[in-house]
Amino acid sequence: MNPIYTSVFEPSVYGIYGEFYIYIPILLTILTFGLETGFFRFSSNQIENKESVYSTSFTTLLITSSVFILYVMFSYQSIISGLDLSPNRWYVILSGWIVFFDVIAAIPFARLRSENKATLFVVIKTLNILVNVGLNLLLIYIIPSLFPSLPKMGILVIFIANVITSFLTLFVVMHFAGIPSVRINKPLFKEMMIYSLPLVISGLVGQINDLLDRFSIKYLLPSGENPMYQMGIYISNLKLAVVLTLFTQMFRYAAEPFFFSNVNKEDSSKTYADVFKYFSIFGMIIFLLVTLYIDIFQHLEGIKFRIGLPIVPILLLSYYFVGLLYNLQIIFKLHNKTRKTIDVTAFGLVILVIFNMIFVPRFGYQAAAWGRLLSFVSMCVVSYFIARKFVRIPYDFKAILLYFVLGLGIYFLSEAVRQENIYLRLAINTVLFSSYVLVFLYREKINPVTIAKSFLKWKSK
Repeated sequence: MNPIYTSVFEPSVYGIYGEFYIYIPILLTILTFGLETGFFRFSSNQIENKESVYSTSFTTLLITSSVFILYVMFSYQSIISGLDLSPNRWYVILSGWIVFFDVIAAIPFARLRSENKATLFVVIKTLNILVNVGLNLLLIYIIPSLFPSLPKMGILVIFIANVITSFLTLFVVMHFAGIPSVRINKPLFKEMMIYSLPLVISGLVGQINDLLDRFSIKYLLPSGENPMYQMGIYISNLKLAVVLTLFTQMFRYAAEPFFFSNVNKEDSSKTYADVFKYFSIFGMIIFLLVTLYIDIFQHLEGIKFRIGLPIVPILLLSYYFVGLLYNLQIIFKLHNKTRKTIDVTAFGLVILVIFNMIFVPRFGYQAAAWGRLLSFVSMCVVSYFIARKFVRIPYDFKAILLYFVLGLGIYFLSEAVRQENIYLRLAINTVLFSSYVLVFLYREKINPVTIAKSFLKWKSK
């Protein structure tokens, strides 16, 4: 939707939408109480009691999210005043309902993942996207053309489409995951909360860390610098890094149940090291894919927003390190050291706050992008040294560093030989991109023909 949003809305209006979608993931982190990860942990430990884990997790989130939505419905005015939000109350109310439906759906989705129903999970998530896009197009283009006398809704259409989609998604996932009993096993609840609550704190700090760049733009920039305009530019270009974000999210969905199921195997450390290496390689491939073909990807945003294109490589690298950080911190979850994630994310948050306070007022959204990257790099370093105190993973840092440096080298080379003719520029970048992939295949002794044959054989079965 980014190409449509950025062609229909002005950067300052788009910034308002972006601000509300800062708060939604923070609220989701708080209100899910880390019970998604807790569900994996306890459903794998209590095979005979899976239904109790399911009902306890679901009922807990149903109660807390119900309290939350009641507060939003009756106190939206104080929320608007306290956070200095747009005075349109419907932005707040609909955001609350989006959070409500998504929180309740969290445990049914976790159940599908724990039962390895990947196809069903993907189908439901894909339907979620298609319905959301369809509703956006309906509200932005079709209804205004059919009923031109209706008042303009502006960015309200985004919230309306999202809340309808979230409601329908909850209905569908509950149908396939099963409707749990509304009851809480008190001893199990206590164990799950002891395990999961540190994840809430670390997750909240992590979300703030991930979103503070946008807060900084709004609150640290002087009003004369038009903070909401700069936020709109920043958020639009942040979405150009969505390919690497989606890769990290897909990896997380698949990896979490996989890691928990392999934690007690003898070769688990070697497995984690291999996963880390290949994640880093494919992350760099995606980095090159977007940066070398930015002339194509730039069409995913309106012309007014393309002034921010120079920060896209920085944002891509920040998401690259977000993925590495997840790989490093999964060790804390596997070995019941979830409190360590709090120390790491708090450290990264301090780094980010100090950097942004110094540089954002002077350099605007460009500084916010650099602060984001610095924060995630520092958290990766700290996570590695903390984790190695209680478990040694044989990471192949020599190979990882080689692929990372090679990827950055290819990017800088493409900038150094940049041609004015777009077709020549894309041809050169295609050669550079192919070179990286070929080096990877050669060094890792991977035969793509063999992989293709194996895939076709598997598909035929």
